[in-house]
Amino acid sequence: MIRRAIELKQIHIKLSETLHRDLRIQAAIKGQSLQDYVVQTLQNQIASDQSMNGLALAHPQGVTNDSNTK
Repeated sequence: MIRRAIELKQIHIKLSETLHRDLRIQAAIKGQSLQDYVVQTLQNQIASDQSMNGLALAHPQGVTNDSNTK
């Protein structure tokens, strides 16, 4: 099986200290890096939004950045 590399894009966002702390806590509870938790949460929200709007998911589920960035 030939695997194609997925080009990953970056975003930079500013969060309140409280939101950042809450994200870190939730990621830790799930045993995920902050990066993977945020990506999964965004994918789930987009899938939910698209489902409500009758749109197909435009990206493969489960695509994450395998970095250990926390």
